[in-house]
Amino acid sequence: KQLLFAQNQEMLTCLQADIGFRYIKFHGLLDDDMMVYSEGPDGSMELSFAYLDMAFDFLLSIRLKPLVELSFMPKALAKTPERTLFFRESIISLPKDLSRWEALILALLRHFEARYGRKEMESWLFCLWNEPDSPSTMFGFEDAEAFFSFYKATYDTVKGFDSNICFGSPSMLYDTLVNGEWLPRFMDFANTQNCPPDFLHFHFYPISLESASIPNLPQHE
Repeated sequence: KQLLFAQNQEMLTCLQADIGFRYIKFHGLLDDDMMVYSEGPDGSMELSFAYLDMAFDFLLSIRLKPLVELSFMPKALAKTPERTLFFRESIISLPKDLSRWEALILALLRHFEARYGRKEMESWLFCLWNEPDSPSTMFGFEDAEAFFSFYKATYDTVKGFDSNICFGSPSMLYDTLVNGEWLPRFMDFANTQNCPPDFLHFHFYPISLESASIPNLPQHE
């Protein structure tokens, strides 16, 4: 929601004038402060894209294309709504109803197509979640396989809508590339379940790589 604040828009406008980035990534697209998803008294799904339109309209007006991170979980759709991070309480949860999540993502894609056109959408980047490889005290999940199934359902929804949309891996910590088993497990799942990411997506932080080695990852064409 900070993309809607005038001071932040002025800053980004200046950065674009001075540097000129191609893409911008941001968290919390589906946080409750964006008021995208709610449920009526009868449990029916209610959607509003007004704040999203304001954010995307601004970014495109200054020639910034979005890296659309589908996160985090709306409270009404969260399996564990009490699990939150940040002062604005982003909800770090899998959906309580996967079919409703898929319906939300499909509605979002259809809205983007109607407002911006399919050709423009196909120039964007898409991914699911932020750092699911991190501990469950942060953005990750104790059951990695449950997240992998969540990824596949989202991947299939996006690619089913438009196979030309570029859908990448979740963002991962750079440490995951050089240590641990999360990435090889994810890639093995993605390749065997026919949902390979179009790109790998890492966050780089200043960590020591003196004793690190790059693991052998499963390959796909």
